[in-house]
Amino acid sequence: GGDGRVTVAVARSDAEKLLSAQRPKIVVTARGTRREFELMSVLRRSGQRIRRFTIGETSPISGLTIGEAGLRETYGVAVLALRTGGEWKIGPRGEAVLASGAEVFVAGSISTLGEFGEVVDR
Repeated sequence: GGDGRVTVAVARSDAEKLLSAQRPKIVVTARGTRREFELMSVLRRSGQRIRRFTIGETSPISGLTIGEAGLRETYGVAVLALRTGGEWKIGPRGEAVLASGAEVFVAGSISTLGEFGEVVDR
């Protein structure tokens, strides 16, 4: 994988042929359109990404609710899901608590996700 690269799963005998070829031809056949891939494509085209973070013990947002922390206004990220005590909340409301050790999926630009990561991972 990676930019300009492709990862394929093939039988060992086919892998040897593929690796020894000067200019191998790879044909990718779509398995249909799935909505989650469509969503990720829309986010990427608009400059947004999704990242998972764990709320650190000394993070300034630890113990605050999503509303109190003002994540969208202060950090430019939107909370998609929050996991506390082994239970996921999808699209949590503003009163959901960002407890230390909680996991959170957020959407934002690459730069805002980086800045948010510095605040959260403490």
